[in-house]
Amino acid sequence: MKKDNYSCDYCQEEFIPTRKGVQRFCKSNCRKKYSYHKNKDTIKPKSKEELSQKLEELQHKKNKVEEMSWHGVGNGLGANLAMEGIKAAVNAFKPEENKPATKRDLQSISFDIHRIIKLINKRYFQIQNLERNAQGAIPNFDMASRKIIYFDEKIDDKIAARTI
Repeated sequence: MKKDNYSCDYCQEEFIPTRKGVQRFCKSNCRKKYSYHKNKDTIKPKSKEELSQKLEELQHKKNKVEEMSWHGVGNGLGANLAMEGIKAAVNAFKPEENKPATKRDLQSISFDIHRIIKLINKRYFQIQNLERNAQGAIPNFDMASRKIIYFDEKIDDKIAARTI
């Protein structure tokens, strides 16, 4: 097998290529330097006269203001209606548990939580499955003393909350 030596395009050193026919440089450093020197001369700074002339042209040039057309308004309105229709159709077939919570849902949950907290903070609970005593008093459970107490009348929620 014949091995040809190539010469580097940047430093002119001879080297054995790893990719025959494609490789032009002996090292990646030579490739980078060659590219830098090749591109350095192509980018020339513009003179002050050219820059000032372009600046004057830009200052005198007026900005074009686009006018509103009825066709554009119609297209925008049609697209908006189409998107709203698609959203409504998607929401109509979405199950209730996957829909986002609304303000009314949050208010009802808040109301339920407050009602549960009121029940927890109550001192006396009427016992439903225990009969009245001989005097006709209603049995209640006292949460503080953990005993059954009989009251002649049904306890008001406000009184029960105040006795804590």
